[in-house]
Amino acid sequence: HNILRFRKPKDFVFNNCTWVSLDIVLIICQLRPGGKNSAINIDPFDNSTIYFGSQFVHKSTDKGETWTIISPDLTTNNPEKQKQSDSGGLTMDATGAENHTTILVIEPSPIEEDMLWVGTDDGKVHYTTDGGKNWTDVSKIKGLPENSWIAQIKASNKNKGEALLIANDYRRFNYTPYAYRTKNYGKTWERIVDQNDVQSYALAIIEDIVELEKNIQDSLKEIKKEIINFE
Repeated sequence: HNILRFRKPKDFVFNNCTWVSLDIVLIICQLRPGGKNSAINIDPFDNSTIYFGSQFVHKSTDKGETWTIISPDLTTNNPEKQKQSDSGGLTMDATGAENHTTILVIEPSPIEEDMLWVGTDDGKVHYTTDGGKNWTDVSKIKGLPENSWIAQIKASNKNKGEALLIANDYRRFNYTPYAYRTKNYGKTWERIVDQNDVQSYALAIIEDIVELEKNIQDSLKEIKKEIINFE
């Protein structure tokens, strides 16, 4: 168990948690941080705000001094995948590396404030556009095996609602690469890399900056035109 200090959101229920006091509370929770793969990220609009993942999304607005949980359990919460102590007598790693059903990715949008993508090690993908008040499940991705690891999500630095996603399934001896793109907040996913492009599984992807540079150059040309016209 972990004992943590949080400010309790109004009318919010946490799975497997016991409230010890009322407003600013000490709670005893069965948290599942991802060990060596725990998700952590900085808010691009406020460098004092950071996010951390267990089965919940945790948010701190004071560089980690205090934390608030801003999501429900975003994993499958499958108890069959939470039997670390039944591992045949092996001592569990102090890092919690054996934990499953945990959040691997927290990706804030660099162009849309309060927009976060979240991916888990059991195939779940969610997003929020209001800082965690509401979450939308967009885990149905055509061609992706159920319960695959969502290894990476990269929010577009050009277009709202657009993101790149990497998933892999090699832990079940499936070495097929899975890379997808959405342009509509996960309503649909287009597969952009498969076994014809890459010989083994994929781990990471990055948005092409060439087009971004072209957009900047075009914008600068327009600004120069406006300055000339103004003069």
